[in-house]
Amino acid sequence: MLPIVLKYIILSDSMKKVMKNQSHGGTMDIMNVTLVKELRYYVPPIDLQQEFRRLVDSVEAVRVKQRECERELKQSYRSLMQAAFGGKLFQ
Repeated sequence: MLPIVLKYIILSDSMKKVMKNQSHGGTMDIMNVTLVKELRYYVPPIDLQQEFRRLVDSVEAVRVKQRECERELKQSYRSLMQAAFGGKLFQ
């Protein structure tokens, strides 16, 4: 199984519920190796896993670009405000 697929299986709400129901402990839930090995989940065919990985990579690339654009926008806004309040905007 591709690591990214396993990551999202483990992070899914349904798997979190299963793990919570199987865990035990007082103030902190505990999952030991035996309990983890007993977890049952669907393992998609490798071609679907690869497609999922490509989709996750695409989404992450968009997120990176979005963060870059946000930084540039904030920098442009700061520059504009400095120019406006410094009297340099309409000279």
